[in-house]
Amino acid sequence: MAKYIRVPKDLDAIKEQFVFNLSRRQALSFVIGGICGFPVYYLTKGIDITLAVFLMGLAASPALFWGLFEKNGLHIEDYLKLIMNYIRTDKIRIYSTNNVYRRIEDEMEYQRLVKRLKQGGKQVAVQKKKKGR
Repeated sequence: MAKYIRVPKDLDAIKEQFVFNLSRRQALSFVIGGICGFPVYYLTKGIDITLAVFLMGLAASPALFWGLFEKNGLHIEDYLKLIMNYIRTDKIRIYSTNNVYRRIEDEMEYQRLVKRLKQGGKQVAVQKKKKGR
């Protein structure tokens, strides 16, 4: 009898586990959070234990947020890059094309106009149209 093993379709969702079923990023964030939080706890536990625990959590929360936040495969720094890119770009985007045939038609019209002016015997200065059209 054949046994089948289920293989997930999205292999990118599988992450390498480092310690205590955490990735390296998560483990590092817990260590940094502990380094930031425990000194705050020991310095403030003489005042009030509840306040000390609250301040310890407040001091450790940025590091924990940095390590644990992941949405749609993006970490917090990737989201911040996307947000900054959105803020820097123009909100109104102008649609413009580079139509080669339009330029050819403009050049042909210009040549016809120059030919007509030369045949008429008039000396008129004709300016070429800008190419940015």
